[in-house]
Amino acid sequence: MCGKRLDLAGIQLGHLTVLEATDHRSSQGSIIWRCRCDCGNEILLPSSSIRNSHIADCGCRRSKRYANADITGQRFGRLTALYATDRRDNSGYKIWHCYCDCGNEIDVSYKALVYGNQQSCGCKKREHESELGTYLTHIDGTSIEALKSSKIPSNNTTGVRGVYCVKGRYKAKIVFQKKQFSLGTYDTLAEAATARKKAEKMLKSDVIAFYEQWTAKAAANPAWAKENPIHFQVTKNEAGELELQLAPKLDPETH
Repeated sequence: MCGKRLDLAGIQLGHLTVLEATDHRSSQGSIIWRCRCDCGNEILLPSSSIRNSHIADCGCRRSKRYANADITGQRFGRLTALYATDRRDNSGYKIWHCYCDCGNEIDVSYKALVYGNQQSCGCKKREHESELGTYLTHIDGTSIEALKSSKIPSNNTTGVRGVYCVKGRYKAKIVFQKKQFSLGTYDTLAEAATARKKAEKMLKSDVIAFYEQWTAKAAANPAWAKENPIHFQVTKNEAGELELQLAPKLDPETH
């Protein structure tokens, strides 16, 4: 059985009150809870939404006065609302024409500005990604820093990175090159942890060691490095086990 479940019953989320856990689970394995809104409606929410306070009502607060509120001249991060267009989004909120500090102009819904936290035309995200590139090492779709990280996600309740409790059993997985690989489902935490550690050895330790060896050779021979970029490939064999191919081939003394 999994570890003790966190009891969320009684928690207040804005206009919502968490009532009880249901027997349902989300696609990520989170418990689905029944919640009641101040207006009387009841909705179902996963544990993750409750813990992160993503929802504050059943949707009843999206009234006409919110959809038609005048925000002319108001700033939302880098965006300034100039005027409302004659269009609306799927929820009925007005689409506003906005000016971004970078000089671009963009149409954004009232909902995205006020509730969705959109704060730029997209330039802020592009700048952030550019900054990340200055201190994160990305090789063949893989962040070396991410591979070295041992941080356990906040939604993990087993204490083992990459192992999650789902319906009384333990599911192991690992992400590599932005792809998620299932490592199987096990009766005990120890079995799932063993499978995860084995995958980590291959997809983390071996890749990091190979990268460091390649980097050392590249520093001594830049021309060789240019002609022989790093490439990783993960496949599954007939037994369902992960296999890792590393390229280019390094000299015996370096690999």
